Amino acid sequence: MSVRLKILIPILIILFPVVFWLVLTTGKNAFRTLPVFGPIHVGEKGDTLFHEVKDFTFINQKGDSIRYSDLDGKIVVAGFFSIQCADSCIKLMEEMRRLQFLFEDDSLVRFLSFSLDPDRDSIPALDAYATSLKANADRWWLIYGNRDSILNLCRESFLIHPEINDDIENLQAPDQLILIDSKRRIRGYYDGMEKADVDTLRDEIKILLFEKRRLGQQQVS
Repeated sequence: MSVRLKILIPILIILFPVVFWLVLTTGKNAFRTLPVFGPIHVGEKGDTLFHEVKDFTFINQKGDSIRYSDLDGKIVVAGFFSIQCADSCIKLMEEMRRLQFLFEDDSLVRFLSFSLDPDRDSIPALDAYATSLKANADRWWLIYGNRDSILNLCRESFLIHPEINDDIENLQAPDQLILIDSKRRIRGYYDGMEKADVDTLRDEIKILLFEKRRLGQQQVS
């Protein structure tokens, strides 16, 4: 055995577990792409036009006027809730809180929770609820607005059609969490009641982050 080969073998032995770990933890995100949900149209120039979340103007828990355009270039997780609703809302908001903590150091990820009960979920009530959830108002907005406007947004932009009845005392918000990429395209729906599904959402946020940062590097180079 040559001297060069004797040196190379222990180096390969040391490097193999490191490379294997990198493939397991990050390599899958380098080769996976997420589907784009919603209707697709062909533009005048023959380009593909994907469904996009429309802009809106509502108010967050701090009483600030907010627009979706404020989040352009961000990766967004959205959901619907009511402070007064049953255990399902509590579980969904706890999962949102978990995601917020997981991505608290990443300024590209934001969270939106739309109240479906503005008559009782006043702005002070939303602020108090946000405080109980330890929601960072710079990253996670609890949103107040006209109920019909929010339901229209739910149906037309997020493509969710909840069965909302007039019994406000027994209001049930949709269980889904929606993942929107930095171009306002819907990239996934997840059951906010299931930890395993939210874990999938966590992993797919990482995929979008990888895609966005890789694209940014390519544009710079």
